[in-house]
Amino acid sequence: GSGLVGSEMCIRDSEIYSSQDSEISNPGETSTYIYENDTLEDFEDNPITMKEAYEIAYEDAVKWSDDVTLIRIGSTDNHDTSSKEHGVDGKRNCWSVLFDSQKKGIQYHTYVICGRAMFGGEGNSPGYKAIDITDLEDSPYLYKKALENDISAGYDFAWGYHYTLQYYIFDGDRDNPVLRYAVRGRDAEGREAILYIDAVTGTADCINVKTGYDINGRSCLLYTSPSPRD
Repeated sequence: GSGLVGSEMCIRDSEIYSSQDSEISNPGETSTYIYENDTLEDFEDNPITMKEAYEIAYEDAVKWSDDVTLIRIGSTDNHDTSSKEHGVDGKRNCWSVLFDSQKKGIQYHTYVICGRAMFGGEGNSPGYKAIDITDLEDSPYLYKKALENDISAGYDFAWGYHYTLQYYIFDGDRDNPVLRYAVRGRDAEGREAILYIDAVTGTADCINVKTGYDINGRSCLLYTSPSPRD
């Protein structure tokens, strides 16, 4: 068992360090794409890790502006079938990567699909903090942490294991966001769950389990603390 303890609370699905007037609530959805490579039919399965996806995306983004810095990276279901096998060992076919340019004053979003940069889009998503991914753990480590904390692969929504790295806010403390990984899957009871891991220490901070929705349509989450196994 996970030995979790918790209390009910209703909070946003994932509070990210971005300003209220962000024009990209989900990076890429409202981006103005400036090029598109190939079509999805040209791609064969080639799951890669988070850091491998970052390297590919960076090579693409630096052509757009030579001062780009990473501000968010996460896996998506794009180009994946409905299978719980996706994300096993920390590898996914598709990654969404967001960069910032101080020179241009805007952000650059790209998808890495099956090992290739697929889109390049400009958008305005102010407020994210820059991330130095160099010395951080890669997604295979996150997969191991998920297993240690009884997180299994997702299904019906967000198939398999999903991995995200960005600055998160907890308890409404917007002045002190913390760089965390998020691993999305299911808990031991089959409920949608997100395991948060401190990106610097590598320790599991908490698990949010979705228990329903409130009258405003916000997710009701059970906030829990992982067993002391880190």
